Amino acid sequence: MGYIGVFICLGFFFLNRLKDSRIYNPLSIMSLYWSILLLLCSLNLTDSFETSDKAYALIILGVIFFAFGYLASNKYIFKLRSKSENYLYSNKFNNNDFNKSLFFILTVIALTSSIAVFQSVLVYFQSGYGLYDIRYQFISEIYGEGYADVLNVYIVKPVGYIMTVYSVTAIINKQKYAYLQFLIAVLLLTLQIVNTGGRLVMLFLLVSLLFCVFLFREKLHFSFRERTIFFLLITGVVGSLFYVSIVRESNLIENLYDYAVSSITFLSICLKKYDSGKLFAYTYGYFSWYGILNVPVNVMEFITRLDMSTTVNNLIKFLSSPTMVSDHILYNWFATAFFRFYADLNYWGVIINSFIWGCICRYTYRNWIKVQNFRNLFVYVMVTYGIVVSCMTFVFSDVSMVLSIIYIYILTNEKLNKNRKTCQLTEEREK
Repeated sequence: MGYIGVFICLGFFFLNRLKDSRIYNPLSIMSLYWSILLLLCSLNLTDSFETSDKAYALIILGVIFFAFGYLASNKYIFKLRSKSENYLYSNKFNNNDFNKSLFFILTVIALTSSIAVFQSVLVYFQSGYGLYDIRYQFISEIYGEGYADVLNVYIVKPVGYIMTVYSVTAIINKQKYAYLQFLIAVLLLTLQIVNTGGRLVMLFLLVSLLFCVFLFREKLHFSFRERTIFFLLITGVVGSLFYVSIVRESNLIENLYDYAVSSITFLSICLKKYDSGKLFAYTYGYFSWYGILNVPVNVMEFITRLDMSTTVNNLIKFLSSPTMVSDHILYNWFATAFFRFYADLNYWGVIINSFIWGCICRYTYRNWIKVQNFRNLFVYVMVTYGIVVSCMTFVFSDVSMVLSIIYIYILTNEKLNKNRKTCQLTEEREK
């Protein structure tokens, strides 16, 4: 069944190439990415437990309806003319509409909060504990349910995502203080790694760096010095990932393979448990779109006193339970984006959510093609990163990632920035 999925995914990849030659469009990335993952899982290089046909079918169904949503939105929803595809290199990228003053305030809050948490983490390091212990033993004690956890989810992580992409584009466009901004981004991400013991933020930095460089490759010309700097940056990020893995007493290559491929086997196991237990009601989109619906649902629960989160909380506990996916690999949490879709409304959940996901990806791609500004670039990077981590989870189920997109729309709000520029002009005239 896995090989059938490879054939179908590659079919979408080559068919879409006839329509859009740019390999970095979301449908090409999605179809090629999952064809590779399905192939690796079918080859079973790590002797994982057998993956069920249902798990493969779920993924295939998801990719198919992602493609349908992507293609249908192009033809019927957004009515984008083919000639507008030529916008990509005709517009000059600019991020002047970005509210730097407001973002500076958010950055200061994020840094202050991260440093405060690091002081607590430092006590554990001095006691002889490592990142693995921080990750799996003391994370609840460090963050708890107080302000530190709230700031981490609502400020620190979203600001880190934004600063990462912003600093990379600042370097590419040779802006003033670009490398200082990049160092601040790296500092935020490093503190995030140390404070939580996680590594996905470094993966986000790597994806952002590579994707932005690839995206601007024909538009910008790098000198030998700039190419050397970018090579060192990429080497540094990859080296950091290896270093963190060594500190956590794990192998990075094996971990990346396990995260990407073993997630399909874990999906198979989760589906079997989910279907046999019948312990969960459908979540009707809440589990998949948790990052968007979490706050509105909490408000509704507070007003109506209805319990709408129990099933989602039970599913979170269900995924968090460590499970053997082979004789030597213990796995949890990352059951691919398609399990969340399935928990929403069975196969219909996979069909509907995948279709909407494809529409969103097409919409962000269209926006970037038409107008090259920082807002469209950042959302497009987030969507691309979402495809990369779809082997683990669904990007819109993460509150911090969704908030980073919301913050971008606030930071690039035309009225807000217009008022700011008006105030600046008034001050200059008074002087």
